[in-house]
Amino acid sequence: MRVKLLLLSVLLAGRVFSLEVDQKLLEQVPEIEIEFENYVGPHLFYNSVSEIRGIGSYLAQKIDMTTTSNGNYNDKYLMDHYLKLEWENDLKSCDLFTISSTALIDNIENIKLILSQYLIDLYEYSEDDSLLLAKLLLVYNAVYRADGAHYSEGYTNIAINLSSPENLGIDLSYYNWPGKTHIFIPLSDNIEIGKLSTVDTDQIIDSSVIDHIKINNENDIALREDIVEYKEREFDEIKTEVFQEKIELDDKIVEIKDELIADPDNNELIQELEVLETEVEMVDVKEIKLKKKEEKILELRDDLAEDKNDLIEKKTSTVVGELLTFILNKKSGNTILGEVVDISETGVIINRGSVNTVRNSNFISIGSYLYVIAGGSSSNQIITLGRIDKGDISKVSWSETPCSEDTALREYKGKIYCTIPLLGSFYIGEFDKKLNLVRRSPIPMDENSYVTIKKDSFYIQGRSNSIKLVNLSEFIPIED
Repeated sequence: MRVKLLLLSVLLAGRVFSLEVDQKLLEQVPEIEIEFENYVGPHLFYNSVSEIRGIGSYLAQKIDMTTTSNGNYNDKYLMDHYLKLEWENDLKSCDLFTISSTALIDNIENIKLILSQYLIDLYEYSEDDSLLLAKLLLVYNAVYRADGAHYSEGYTNIAINLSSPENLGIDLSYYNWPGKTHIFIPLSDNIEIGKLSTVDTDQIIDSSVIDHIKINNENDIALREDIVEYKEREFDEIKTEVFQEKIELDDKIVEIKDELIADPDNNELIQELEVLETEVEMVDVKEIKLKKKEEKILELRDDLAEDKNDLIEKKTSTVVGELLTFILNKKSGNTILGEVVDISETGVIINRGSVNTVRNSNFISIGSYLYVIAGGSSSNQIITLGRIDKGDISKVSWSETPCSEDTALREYKGKIYCTIPLLGSFYIGEFDKKLNLVRRSPIPMDENSYVTIKKDSFYIQGRSNSIKLVNLSEFIPIED
């Protein structure tokens, strides 16, 4: 699952400045692995980690592991616990997490926290293990997004029949999470509290999932190390259980055979022996499956070791040189949004910023900072002025004043000017370098007005489509 991102705008800032980009350089930019697209911009309000985890706790309290059951958090987040039917031998039981259309969630980390706490409270996973499983569940459900065949061939029909095919799994973009998400949590045949194998990791860690996360950077190497370590602990847990089960069966068989020596015609003992021998055959099947698990773990570990060596070689041979700062534009719904990144002179993305909602490539550069208009228009989002540190594009600050979505952005005498909504009209707002709104223009303007500045005079488009002239001396101070 890969996508080519077009480098559409050059940001005239950063360590190296450039007015245009050579087309050949753009064509050399490699494909990059798809990642979850979060909304990265200002919000009207924030939920604490404990509040987000509380959703998972609430859902877990409503689930009865012994039967089909469900939980509903304010009609926003739902969890259904589906146990497979007796005749569904090759299918899996599952928990199904649904994000409804009224949910306000736009960051994948928040979904991970909900799933993590659910696993902690219902199945008593540790926090570290629950976070690892939550991350893998999200990758797995993204890899198989809308893959009706995969889900219908793997899970009890009760769960599949209630989900629209296009909404199976999770989309990569936050735009398509509310009302379009059904996250499957596969469960093993033996659902027990405190067992590592309760969530079926063989299902969520298949070759397609591993291929998806197999990117040669340190974070994914660390994730794969965590996967191998978890699988080894899970293997040891199952191996101990199977070994203990076999010892107990062998002891019972020896005991019954001794009794049959004294009473060879005892039908009750003969029948009991037959049952035990059948159970031994089932344990033998478990041992065969264990052997396959062990082989898979060794394969994962060998593959990991090879990629770690390749990573070391790449690090020693890579020379980054000077960096260019770019805005990568892409269409999200009907809107063009930009992500701030640093690239090398050969077009390789070196650093990704923490903003991916820059509106219409609108930016200016003042000193050590970039100023952008960014954000979203959903219920808990705001479009406003942001300040990005050129030296570390992951550092960003936001103004508390809403700005117009398609505003012009201007710098004049060290101040930043853009269109702001106020009292049902639109004005030019004057901001200082710390993003504080200081003054505004005295007369309303068209929301989408172009702005030209000359000798302290602002030329704007009025609401009647006529050109208006406003002098800086006429701007009205903003009262606290």
